[in-house]
Amino acid sequence: MILGAEGFIKGGSGIAKKFNIPEYVIGATVVAIGTSLPEVISSSYAAWRGFSDISVGNVVGSNFFNMAMILGFIALVVPITVKRNIFQKDVPVFLASVFILFLTSFDTMISRVEGIILLILFAGYLMWIISEKEVPEEEFVKLAPKSLWIAVLYLIAASLFLYVGSRLAIDGAVILGERLNISRWVIGVIIVAFGTSLPEFTTSIVAAFRGRRDISVGNILGSNITNVLLVIGTASTVRPLSVSKTTIQFDIPVVILTSLVLSFMINDKKITRLSGLVLLSIFILYIRVVIGIY
Repeated sequence: MILGAEGFIKGGSGIAKKFNIPEYVIGATVVAIGTSLPEVISSSYAAWRGFSDISVGNVVGSNFFNMAMILGFIALVVPITVKRNIFQKDVPVFLASVFILFLTSFDTMISRVEGIILLILFAGYLMWIISEKEVPEEEFVKLAPKSLWIAVLYLIAASLFLYVGSRLAIDGAVILGERLNISRWVIGVIIVAFGTSLPEFTTSIVAAFRGRRDISVGNILGSNITNVLLVIGTASTVRPLSVSKTTIQFDIPVVILTSLVLSFMINDKKITRLSGLVLLSIFILYIRVVIGIY
């Protein structure tokens, strides 16, 4: 799935550049969607198979993993300095997406109509990003193939890798859960979420160690917004998703609380080592509680 996401970004960027589409548009569409494709494909496949707990668990787990584990780890190694405009522009949308997840799942069901609404909101989010006209610092855009045919081959290969990868991930996760007597929710919120968050993890780590630490934060916020609007939107359109009461009463509130804590840290313009330790502690505590509950 990681190879498929990379192939989609390179192929999509190559085609976009061939038609002289600006880099900021490529970054807002191809790159933004590409890094979330593992979540989109795996959650949609899980929904199609009737594994709603894995679909929703993948998004909840990925969002929590992005905030608590990835940013916590980066801040613990290299404190993150955040630009003020991230708090003013990205954080409100980021927090809104978390509350939207809670509202759509409050009745224990995310319907197709709600999924379509989420996709419309995602389209609006992309248009808003494009209107900002910010040139992305993305290696994938710079490495886009110059030949149109090579770009098309990248897209074909990416589609194959994403399909096969999602089937292996979801089917393997279900079998693993049955063999080890672990609930599908735990499989989705920990194992599948960890695997599908690897593109964000890699991008954020590389950006942080290259001194572009604000990009690490922006990447995580954008990924979490995309996970709710695009991933849940697509999966629930494929098949309505059922959400357990435990998820609504415990897991999603934990994600909301962590989001508020992270937003408070960003407001101070710096995520310190102490803040990183706090985020990692929240992550470890959550994993232990989840395993105990489910």
